[in-house]
Amino acid sequence: MHESHSFTSSSCHRKLQQYLDTFLDHPEKYTFPRVQCCSNSTTATTDTANTASPPRSSSRRALYCTDCSKLLIPNDQWPPCIQNGQLDLPFSLDILLSDRRRSSTGFHALVLYHASSSRSSSRRRRMNSYPVVPKDEDKVRLFDLERGDVLPNYHHCAQPQDEQENQGQQHHHQQQQQQQEGGTYVLFPSSTSIPLSSVAKNIHRLIVLDCKWTKSTSHEKLSAISSLPKVHLDHPPNESFYWRWHNAGRGMISTMEAVYFAAWEVMNAKGGGGGGEESLDVLLDWMWLFGIQRAATAQGALQRGKPAPFTLKGKEVQRELRRTEKGSEKHLRDIEQGKRLKEEYKRMVQERNNKKRECVQDIS
Repeated sequence: MHESHSFTSSSCHRKLQQYLDTFLDHPEKYTFPRVQCCSNSTTATTDTANTASPPRSSSRRALYCTDCSKLLIPNDQWPPCIQNGQLDLPFSLDILLSDRRRSSTGFHALVLYHASSSRSSSRRRRMNSYPVVPKDEDKVRLFDLERGDVLPNYHHCAQPQDEQENQGQQHHHQQQQQQQEGGTYVLFPSSTSIPLSSVAKNIHRLIVLDCKWTKSTSHEKLSAISSLPKVHLDHPPNESFYWRWHNAGRGMISTMEAVYFAAWEVMNAKGGGGGGEESLDVLLDWMWLFGIQRAATAQGALQRGKPAPFTLKGKEVQRELRRTEKGSEKHLRDIEQGKRLKEEYKRMVQERNNKKRECVQDIS
């Protein structure tokens, strides 16, 4: 690790907080009109080649289309990094989604990378009169498990391969992609996972689960990824900037936050990617949509006279709404409802048994 490119995890966390706070300072700047996209589901394009169902007709959206993953915010409002087609990660990213697309932060990565890729291809076409190799469209992929997307066969690349450091640009784009298929890891903290930094130089593709924490254990056992090596963040933040609450404990963050910190740790382990703090600044724009939505939740809560949902107080308020105190009116109603359901079940079983006996008697 090069000392000049090394940043502490607290610095990384602090820079992210400062970046996200800029959205809170001027929330009106990030309010955009709703537009229609993919109104005809038969003509909409999918975000993966392995989807089992066609895109669904979407309503009007202000930020992005959840069917075709198109960024709907006017181009001149995009961060310069995305406008210039320079948004990138130090690894390829696969997001396994098992949640609503509107609630998913991992979906942000797909939207932003597609937007940046489109600008990059357009820019290169203007600068060159000859055909150019397109930006890797498989760099960021999303597989929607709820819609039946088929996962790739990761088993052939479960073991990391030696890096091909001396390969030049003379190789074709497809050959480069084949070389990078080694070194596939699942970002999932467990008793068998290893620190991300220990294998940072071998990582070519990182798989991230995007689901509720209550479902994470079952999805981690998916046959397509169960045999892949697991990694965890070396220095996960104690608290998440996310506005959705959970009871999974400290250090549990949203999918997009995990991608940001993972990218930072990999770049830091490789020596900052050659760009030092400037490279870290580029990573911040992966959190652009996250910052916009986060500011919107704060503005909505303020209008209702409630604390921002991403604060500790705001999350506790949300937990309190779901909590049932013993002896409370709600608790007593739940007990009565439980008794009624049990009685109904007993009657149903009794009626079924009576019908069986009547059938036996008729046969005899």
